[in-house]
Parts: sequence; C-alpha cells; structure tokens
Amino acid sequence: MVTWRFSILDSGFSGRSRIENLPFGFLSLDSACTRSRYHAAVDDFVKVASLDDLSPGRMLGVRVGEEDVALYNVEGRVFATRDVCTHQAYPLTKGELRGKVITCALHQWRYDVSTGANVERPEIHVRRYEVRVEGREIWIRLVPLPPPELPRPVSRDDA
Repeated sequence: MVTWRFSILDSGFSGRSRIENLPFGFLSLDSACTRSRYHAAVDDFVKVASLDDLSPGRMLGVRVGEEDVALYNVEGRVFATRDVCTHQAYPLTKGELRGKVITCALHQWRYDVSTGANVERPEIHVRRYEVRVEGREIWIRLVPLPPPELPRPVSRDDA
C-alpha cells in the first residue's frame, strides 16, 4: 500500500525547493514522501547558533531541517525570519541590515525583522519565528508566528 503525504509550498517560487515553479499556496507531493516540508508539527525549540556568532547589528543565515532561517541581532534583541524574500525568493541574508530593516540585495524590498512586514506594503510579509536566548545560545521554534496586523486604512474622515 502506498501512503501519500502532501506539503504546502507557501513561499512563491523558490530555486531551493525540490518542487519548483509552483505558484503560492499550491499543494504538491513531497518528493521524499517521508516527511512534511511544512513544519507545523515541530513544537520544540532547536538550538541554531550562539550569540558569539551574531554580534549586534549583524545577521546570520542558518539551516534548520529543510528551512533556511535568517537570524538578526538588533541592538541585542534577536529576531528570526525565513531567509527568503517574498518577491523573488532571494536570500535575505545577502542583503543589508540597518536598524531593524533588512533590505533584499536583489530588488531592494525592505522588511521589518521584528514584525516580518514589508516596509512599503505591510500586507506582504516574510514568515517569522519565535526566538529564545538562553545564556549565549540562540534557540528558535519553527512554528511560524502569526502575520502582523495590517495598519488601519487612512480615511478622509480622519483628516
């Protein structure tokens, strides 16, 4: 008997994916058929780095299972997002971090690393993860945090 497992591709087009060129949100067959590519079942924190590797104002790309994760140290506070720009799936860690804003090196899309929201278009966001710092160790949980709330639209009545 054959058991099929399906996975959710939720990052647009990714050159690093085993299953390429599928639009956002499509279900696809996991090529390994042994584990899900979506990390919804991972509830435990995983040690990914040390604060010695991530000084303030710096970022670091790490691989956790099948997921590429970007770590950012913003004035001593550590944030984690998926290491993929939502525009063209380029690694965010190849960009530039200024304050709490990461700029993608490919087309200069900017994201707030504390919320995951695109600076110009907040309805677009990069997946972010919960972070714990215990001593000098950085731990993350691969369950995506909820997306940021959208800002209230400006109305003429508010003027």
